[in-house]
Amino acid sequence: MTIKNKKNPHIFLVIIMIAMLQLLSVHPVLALSTLHTETEGWNPDGVLLQTIKHGTVNGGIYVGGGHGMEYTTSYTQNFTVPNGTVKWARLYVSAKDTLWLNLSLNGHFLGNYTDLTNNSKVYSNYKTDDHGMCWAYYDNVDEWIVNGINTATADLGSRVGLNTKSWGIMLIAVFEGGDSPELIEYWVNEGNPLLHGNHPPFTWHHNTTNTTFADITEVNNVTTATLWTAYIWGSEESEPESHDSLWLNSNLVAEDASDGAGTDDQGNIWRGACFDLEKWDVTRSLVRDNVVLYDRGEDSILSPVGAVLVITRSSESTASSREVHLDKKILPIESPEVTPDTLDIGILEPEWQSDAQMLTSVTPGKLNFSVQVGGSDTKSLFVLNAGNEVSSYNVYVDEDYVDWFDILPDNFNLSGNEKREVKLKLKPPRSANGEYDLKIYVVASPPSSDSYVGSDINMPVQATVSNSGIKLVIILVLSVIGAGGVLLLQRQ
Repeated sequence: MTIKNKKNPHIFLVIIMIAMLQLLSVHPVLALSTLHTETEGWNPDGVLLQTIKHGTVNGGIYVGGGHGMEYTTSYTQNFTVPNGTVKWARLYVSAKDTLWLNLSLNGHFLGNYTDLTNNSKVYSNYKTDDHGMCWAYYDNVDEWIVNGINTATADLGSRVGLNTKSWGIMLIAVFEGGDSPELIEYWVNEGNPLLHGNHPPFTWHHNTTNTTFADITEVNNVTTATLWTAYIWGSEESEPESHDSLWLNSNLVAEDASDGAGTDDQGNIWRGACFDLEKWDVTRSLVRDNVVLYDRGEDSILSPVGAVLVITRSSESTASSREVHLDKKILPIESPEVTPDTLDIGILEPEWQSDAQMLTSVTPGKLNFSVQVGGSDTKSLFVLNAGNEVSSYNVYVDEDYVDWFDILPDNFNLSGNEKREVKLKLKPPRSANGEYDLKIYVVASPPSSDSYVGSDINMPVQATVSNSGIKLVIILVLSVIGAGGVLLLQRQ
């Protein structure tokens, strides 16, 4: 009698279980996505906004442009420049899915940018194939600008294809004299950061970015402060979800600041076309060191490319005119929503009270975490001792969430004007699911104090925790086991 060996079906089930567990050990939430990678020469999250020009002039500043997204290989925009002598100017053009840019102003050829990847005058973010979303500038335009109507035309390359597009062209011109000259101080910030959600083609979140206008003297003499903002990609105003927001020093400037709509100085109107150029009165929010915070909200993509701050004063006070060159590698300060002027001050020791509100600055003003159960998300917090004396700092979270966070360092000293980065790593328990609102606390005190009693900054935190990956793994495991078991039993 021949005895046939029968394989135990349970052995196959065990093998399947081991394979699934090994997969989980590699990626506990089974996020079926690619890694956050960058192509050489391109940053998918774009280029941070930074100050490239700061000065004073007895005249004015012109900021204008439009007219929204258009699928074309030739894009034209007109500008009406006031009377006056142009002292400094830059002309900007946006483009996507093109290998080169060619721009002219009033019939004068300004230059052909053929290598958009390596051109220092082109800010690019997310790249697809050989193309990206570009915001380029030309700084050889002041001699060709005339008082009155000016016409800029961008050639985006006739051989690229139907996806070639531009969102708009913008001109910034600082002029002296004119019909109604004023003594103004101005800052021009430019870049091309890309904010986005965790949706294709992205596999990570980038929710906020910021830019700064620092070291403004004699703030009390400022009579008006105007902030111009420019976006090449924003929400269409018809979309129902909660849109982006714009903040200055923890004060809300506007909701849906980038609504993809506008009217240029020629009276041309565009709607739902991504490009946005607006000005805001921020006089009441101005402080010495200012931070503009861009929050994408529920917008799928947000791309701010320009910010211009213009101030006038009640009495003549000049600030030295200076130009900041990008090759100096100036690093922008992280954006605060909490500033020394809006600190939630706790109990203060008597000898410390006079300087408490100016001792500590914490940026950014709000942290947004997004994490799958089984994974982690790390954010940075920057603490600045804005005083002149050494201070001690303690950083902690709400008691209910102490076990969720690793904070490094959570206890340290800072000398006057010294800054420290604090990393907060969120690793929620497996029972967590949903959105959680909590606070991070930064408490400063004199180094001689035995307890942390001093200026207390409360920073809002939103943590979005999902356990969908765990559920997916369980379903897959059960499905594989069930299917395998059925097949094996049918063979018996």
